[in-house]
Amino acid sequence: LLGNDDGALPRAWAFYCACAVACVGATAFGILHPKGAPMARGSGIPELKGYLNGNRQQGLFHWRTFLGRSVGICLVITATMPFGREGPSVHIGACAASMALNLPWRTYLGWQPSPEERRQILQLGSAAGVAAAFNAPIGEKAAE
Repeated sequence: LLGNDDGALPRAWAFYCACAVACVGATAFGILHPKGAPMARGSGIPELKGYLNGNRQQGLFHWRTFLGRSVGICLVITATMPFGREGPSVHIGACAASMALNLPWRTYLGWQPSPEERRQILQLGSAAGVAAAFNAPIGEKAAE
């Protein structure tokens, strides 16, 4: 792709732009397509609050939702768009907690979380998302 000729830099920029457009397009298609990740639309906090209050929603913690929201928020932050990252970060943290609950190694431990424990772990994941959104330190030494 890159050579020693004079057209190497424009070709590299064209390749970069094509990759960026492909990533944005694939993410938009994946989020907006009905079979993609429709739960990745919006903030994610109202859906999470509804789930924690007992309103079960199909696909809220699916891996496609996690991937679509993660890539989407990375693209939004990279493009310096004026959107808040707090809501998606909360949902991404809850999705990560849900995926940790569904790992296959938990059957070897013999532990199955009750619905109350599942809600508590999802709340911990969303709290980690809030901490990540506001760049909160973890384990910071208290002021002396």
